[in-house]
Amino acid sequence: MEIICLPRQAGKTKKLIEMCHPHDDYIVVPDRRQVEHVFKMAQDMGIDIRFPLTWDEAVRSHGMAFRPNFLVDNMDMIIQRLTPQNIKVITMRDR
Repeated sequence: MEIICLPRQAGKTKKLIEMCHPHDDYIVVPDRRQVEHVFKMAQDMGIDIRFPLTWDEAVRSHGMAFRPNFLVDNMDMIIQRLTPQNIKVITMRDR
């Protein structure tokens, strides 16, 4: 798993769009509004991608006939939406 950690508006989503295109992967985002935003951004960049999924759609994707790769955008927002509590710190294992 690769982790892209950059400040807001520094090109994280653009990088995901560029990464998912050659492999036909899915971009997963927190909500429907961001689905539309990412898809339009890819169109504006002239890059053809699969229509992005929301986190909820990706979680329910276990019935897909194949095992797609997911490139997750704004994971910090997704984690925070899982609970009403304020998440101050997370840890991740190093690969």
